[in-house]
Amino acid sequence: MHRSGASRIAERQLRDTPVPVGIVCNGGPRHAPSEFEPFLVVSGPAPGPQREPPSRRLPGVALRADPNRPAEKFSCLLRNRRFAATWERRRDDLQDRSPSGYDLSLASQAVTVGWADQEIVDLLIAFRGPS
Repeated sequence: MHRSGASRIAERQLRDTPVPVGIVCNGGPRHAPSEFEPFLVVSGPAPGPQREPPSRRLPGVALRADPNRPAEKFSCLLRNRRFAATWERRRDDLQDRSPSGYDLSLASQAVTVGWADQEIVDLLIAFRGPS
């Protein structure tokens, strides 16, 4: 079914009309740009000595083949519809539905409720692992 030219024009006008926006949550973590420098990927051969793997640059975080996802925290998060839909890969509202888009959504939701770095890493490994 084709939309009429008038409805497409009206839709474009609505889309191009500025709308007031407010900040809903401003309590997230803050980082200085210099904190990300150790994680920059340089294309081509790396100058100087080889960089350490990411797991060695994040003290106290290990990449484990058998992740230890915190069962109680996980079951609490699964009660949230958005988290459950993300975990089950059923998010129609995600602009990026690639595996990394789902990873970002899961990690963001876990950070919001106070999960530790290791718990989030384990969550993502479990999410990417065999079902």
